[in-house]
Amino acid sequence: MHKSGDIRFCRAIIILSKFAKGRDGATYIDAITPGFSADKTGKFSVGDKVIATSAVFGTEIWPTAEYGRTMYTIHQRIGPLYMKMQKRFGKLDFSGEMIEKEIIRAERNAGFISNRVREIQLQNYQRKMEQKDRREKDLYEGLQLYKNGKYEEARQNLISKISLT
Repeated sequence: MHKSGDIRFCRAIIILSKFAKGRDGATYIDAITPGFSADKTGKFSVGDKVIATSAVFGTEIWPTAEYGRTMYTIHQRIGPLYMKMQKRFGKLDFSGEMIEKEIIRAERNAGFISNRVREIQLQNYQRKMEQKDRREKDLYEGLQLYKNGKYEEARQNLISKISLT
């Protein structure tokens, strides 16, 4: 029914273990409460990645999707919960600097906007306004060529500008 390598969790282990979302969107063990089942078995360590869980009901085991769905399954499971873990020996996937989208998403989810996010938004706005101005200028140049009877040159100019956007 369940392959070897699958690890059976009881609800007490779930409650006494903390999970976290990695930069890749996957679910990782973030903390294990000392002295309880998850700690005593020695099978789990911080950083282990959840790669499959039982379905919310029934006997099927499904590959994990993103963190939110995995946590939903863990909390809503009816009956024993089976989880297949990938041993990572304490390595969480949180390394490296966050990209702009991750910074904005993290702060939006936290319910506040920092000066760093405002700076990113302002830079994005300025970049888009520059692109808009450039496109208007290019269009105007193409229309001027057309009005001056330089039809082929106008067509080539507009085609080259359109392919750049």
